[in-house]
Amino acid sequence: MERVNMMREKRGASSVDLIKLLKRIDNYSDILVCVFEGEDAKYYGSRIDGVFTNLERKNLNCKGKSNVISLRDKVKANKELSKAKVLYFVDADFDGDCNEHDIYCTPCYSIENLYAQVNVFKKILTDEFGLCSFKDEGLINSLCSEYELFENKADDALLELNAWIWHRKEQSETHEGIKLNLNNIRLDKFLDFSDDGPMQNYTIETLDRLFEINVSIDSDRYETIKHNLSSKDLKIVTRGKYRLEYFRVHLSSVVDSARKGENLFANNKKNPKITLSRTQILSELTQYAVTPGCLVRFLERNSSTMAA
Repeated sequence: MERVNMMREKRGASSVDLIKLLKRIDNYSDILVCVFEGEDAKYYGSRIDGVFTNLERKNLNCKGKSNVISLRDKVKANKELSKAKVLYFVDADFDGDCNEHDIYCTPCYSIENLYAQVNVFKKILTDEFGLCSFKDEGLINSLCSEYELFENKADDALLELNAWIWHRKEQSETHEGIKLNLNNIRLDKFLDFSDDGPMQNYTIETLDRLFEINVSIDSDRYETIKHNLSSKDLKIVTRGKYRLEYFRVHLSSVVDSARKGENLFANNKKNPKITLSRTQILSELTQYAVTPGCLVRFLERNSSTMAA
């Protein structure tokens, strides 16, 4: 319980700091404050601006979903901020839907899941590779089929990792010995990329050693979670950052083949100019990412409400 209380105090301190920033805004009538978990403005920014054309957007980074929710609760309870126009954006994660009138929650694990999809891959092929949906239909279909095979193998290989993360996150609420710093671990710690496609490169035991966890796993709970995940669409319910990274790895390989005129591009050499850096991929591909209808409706509804 001591760890849980410490985490609550930390979230509370973050919320207080962000409320101080909110209070420094001079004119709430002309400002839309958008609160994100992290760097999600790279995805949401242009989509918000396309709807809120008459308001200046200011971003606040809360560094985590729980901090976003905590800030929202404190803002609603603060009379000084009653006129502020504030919207909150969070990922569903493994927790599921938490939508409210002023909170948008992704319909998938995270915004990264909205990038790593075959229809996004197809748009990149036509716009960045210059492939024609009529003349090059056969090549496009072959490339998309190749990607979907790669995607299915990667998702299957990461299933146990996702179940382990879900279970360990649950345990971390009550166990001090569990600290998951997932962002510092590269995907190649979990997947081997070979000519036969992505292969699982971990076990439950190696995961515990990698993250230095000594707390025993609850086998029954872990198996229940794994079954829960496997019964759903893995493209939607599994961790988006890993999916986006393997999407980037595969797309980089396709770009390389196109430039060299190899594999499926043996008779159709191309020179795509696309940049696919690990750290800036959210910005580089944001125009191709899926925009869910629920996001459009959320923005349009709040735009109408705030203009009234």
